[in-house]
Amino acid sequence: MDNASDIQATFLSSIRSVLWNTWDPIGLNVGNDDLDDEYDSYALEVYALAMNDEAASVISAELMNFSSKQIQIPACRDNADRSARIIVNLKRQLFSQ
Repeated sequence: MDNASDIQATFLSSIRSVLWNTWDPIGLNVGNDDLDDEYDSYALEVYALAMNDEAASVISAELMNFSSKQIQIPACRDNADRSARIIVNLKRQLFSQ
Protein backbone atom coordinates (compact mmCIF):
# COMPACT_ATOMS: atom_id res chain seq x y z
CA MET A 1 0.00 0.00 0.00
CA ASP A 2 1.32 3.43 -0.87
CA ASN A 3 1.40 6.36 1.52
CA ALA A 4 -1.85 7.92 0.21
CA SER A 5 -3.67 4.60 0.62
CA ASP A 6 -2.26 4.23 4.13
CA ILE A 7 -3.49 7.69 5.08
CA GLN A 8 -6.93 7.02 3.61
CA ALA A 9 -7.20 3.72 5.49
CA THR A 10 -6.08 5.42 8.70
CA PHE A 11 -8.65 8.16 8.20
CA LEU A 12 -11.49 5.68 7.63
CA SER A 13 -10.43 3.73 10.70
CA SER A 14 -10.35 6.98 12.68
CA ILE A 15 -13.88 7.84 11.53
CA ARG A 16 -15.07 4.41 12.69
CA SER A 17 -13.50 5.12 16.07
CA VAL A 18 -15.11 8.56 16.35
CA LEU A 19 -18.53 7.17 15.45
CA TRP A 20 -18.14 4.43 18.07
CA ASN A 21 -16.55 6.48 20.85
CA THR A 22 -18.07 9.93 20.41
CA TRP A 23 -21.22 9.82 18.28
CA ASP A 24 -22.68 6.45 19.48
CA PRO A 25 -26.36 7.46 19.19
CA ILE A 26 -27.64 4.11 20.46
CA GLY A 27 -25.33 4.09 23.48
CA LEU A 28 -23.78 0.72 22.71
CA ASN A 29 -20.24 1.64 23.71
CA VAL A 30 -20.40 0.56 27.32
CA GLY A 31 -17.28 -1.57 27.35
CA ASN A 32 -18.47 -4.21 24.89
CA ASP A 33 -16.19 -3.97 21.86
CA ASP A 34 -17.97 -6.93 20.24
CA LEU A 35 -20.37 -4.38 18.78
CA ASP A 36 -17.79 -1.83 17.63
CA ASP A 37 -18.73 -2.34 13.98
CA GLU A 38 -22.31 -1.16 14.58
CA TYR A 39 -21.81 2.18 12.82
CA ASP A 40 -19.52 1.01 10.01
CA SER A 41 -22.21 1.50 7.37
CA TYR A 42 -22.23 5.20 8.23
CA ALA A 43 -18.44 5.54 8.29
CA LEU A 44 -18.11 5.31 4.50
CA GLU A 45 -20.72 8.02 3.96
CA VAL A 46 -19.02 10.29 6.50
CA TYR A 47 -15.66 9.54 4.88
CA ALA A 48 -17.03 10.60 1.47
CA LEU A 49 -18.37 13.86 2.92
CA ALA A 50 -15.07 14.62 4.62
CA MET A 51 -13.05 13.79 1.52
CA ASN A 52 -15.26 16.20 -0.45
CA ASP A 53 -14.21 18.92 2.03
CA GLU A 54 -17.67 19.30 3.50
CA ALA A 55 -17.84 21.51 6.57
CA ALA A 56 -18.31 20.09 10.04
CA SER A 57 -21.86 21.47 10.01
CA VAL A 58 -22.71 19.33 6.96
CA ILE A 59 -21.21 16.21 8.51
CA SER A 60 -23.04 16.91 11.77
CA ALA A 61 -26.33 17.32 9.90
CA GLU A 62 -25.77 13.97 8.19
CA LEU A 63 -25.04 12.27 11.52
CA MET A 64 -28.26 13.77 12.89
CA ASN A 65 -30.08 12.48 9.82
CA PHE A 66 -28.66 8.98 10.37
CA SER A 67 -29.98 9.06 13.93
CA SER A 68 -33.44 10.36 13.21
CA LYS A 69 -34.21 8.84 9.80
CA GLN A 70 -32.26 5.58 9.63
CA ILE A 71 -31.81 4.52 13.24
CA GLN A 72 -35.10 6.25 14.14
CA ILE A 73 -34.10 7.69 17.48
CA PRO A 74 -33.87 11.31 18.62
CA ALA A 75 -30.66 12.88 17.38
CA CYS A 76 -28.17 14.35 19.85
CA ARG A 77 -26.80 17.53 18.30
CA ASP A 78 -23.94 17.79 20.82
CA ASN A 79 -22.56 14.35 19.93
CA ALA A 80 -23.05 14.95 16.21
CA ASP A 81 -21.34 18.36 16.34
CA ARG A 82 -18.45 17.10 18.46
CA SER A 83 -17.96 14.07 16.19
CA ALA A 84 -18.04 16.17 13.04
CA ARG A 85 -15.46 18.63 14.41
CA ILE A 86 -13.16 15.75 15.38
CA ILE A 87 -13.49 14.21 11.91
CA VAL A 88 -12.76 17.50 10.11
CA ASN A 89 -9.72 18.09 12.34
CA LEU A 90 -8.47 14.53 11.81
CA LYS A 91 -8.70 14.98 8.05
CA ARG A 92 -6.80 18.25 8.24
CA GLN A 93 -4.06 16.64 10.35
CA LEU A 94 -3.72 13.44 8.33
CA PHE A 95 -3.78 14.96 4.86
CA SER A 96 -1.58 17.97 5.57
CA GLN A 97 1.46 15.77 6.20
